[in-house]
Amino acid sequence: MISHITLGANNLEASEIFYSNILDKIFGAQIYKSDVVAFFGFGEGSSTFSITVPFDGESLLMGMKQWLRLA
Repeated sequence: MISHITLGANNLEASEIFYSNILDKIFGAQIYKSDVVAFFGFGEGSSTFSITVPFDGESLLMGMKQWLRLA
């Protein structure tokens, strides 16, 4: 089972709009947002999906800042 998926993004606002539109189609809803991260969930006790800006303030490069955690 997938616990959570995290993707990095240079532009959190644009990414939030993009993924909100996609996840809405599969019953995902935003459950938390801050200046650096947005979390989406799919119901109580389900997996989560998040997008985050790089913690070091550097520009995100291809192949960086993706996580998948299995439970």
